[in-house]
Amino acid sequence: MEAPVLIDIINRAGGQVNIDYIGELRQLHALPPPMPFGAVCRPLIAGSSVSHIQGNAGTIGLFPLAADRTRRVLLSNNHVLARNNAAQLGDPIVQPATADGGSIQYQVGALERFEPIEVPGPNAIDAAIASLHDRLGPPNLLIAGQRAVRGIRSARAGEPIWKFGKSTAGTKGRVGVSLVDNVRVQVAGRGEALFHRVIEIRGTNGPFGTFGDSGAAVMGTDDFAIGLLFAGSHTKNVTYACDLPTVFRKLGLPLDIPYDQP
Repeated sequence: MEAPVLIDIINRAGGQVNIDYIGELRQLHALPPPMPFGAVCRPLIAGSSVSHIQGNAGTIGLFPLAADRTRRVLLSNNHVLARNNAAQLGDPIVQPATADGGSIQYQVGALERFEPIEVPGPNAIDAAIASLHDRLGPPNLLIAGQRAVRGIRSARAGEPIWKFGKSTAGTKGRVGVSLVDNVRVQVAGRGEALFHRVIEIRGTNGPFGTFGDSGAAVMGTDDFAIGLLFAGSHTKNVTYACDLPTVFRKLGLPLDIPYDQP
């Protein structure tokens, strides 16, 4: 039975609206046991396992140029690299993630910057970057070591998309709403946070992402990166991603040069 507020919305819209109950949305970091693509990757590869030294597992999204344009940084979610604001700048980042057997000996960098997640919000992104140790050498800029990223752009409603995450590997989907407001996400240990202007995604053949896929880059079929996966529903085939141009702007990452430029 629909709630009175939903009935009122349907009536005001003259019946020209669909109501879809999604259920509770959660951040998609993973707890043990280890999942596929949680192995040690050197050079570092986008799509592989990563975490804060004391955090749960997520996915390396991309390796953007830093604000100073002289080096690459590792991009993933705040809740993966910064533990929902609980971390300190300079904290160790490990690959593979601690949930996948990582430890301080697998440190690949340090937390450099994150956009705080406010509870109750509103928020626009769930994102953070880490500096990379020079001794590692340059990261592999190809997604899963195979697909080149042509650039960064915003999502288009209805377009087909794909991603590569550490838990579910390669999956396909479609953008439902390109920028949706009033998305409420359970933030581990802190309560419910409100997000605006995020991308709604429906998986093509099952879930687009699951636990451990947080931080994965969401890609258009033209191989432009459009989003950063961060949350999903347990009961419905719905996943959400942050708008990637917004992520870049808020973290001070340059958008005016080709992503794959050295």
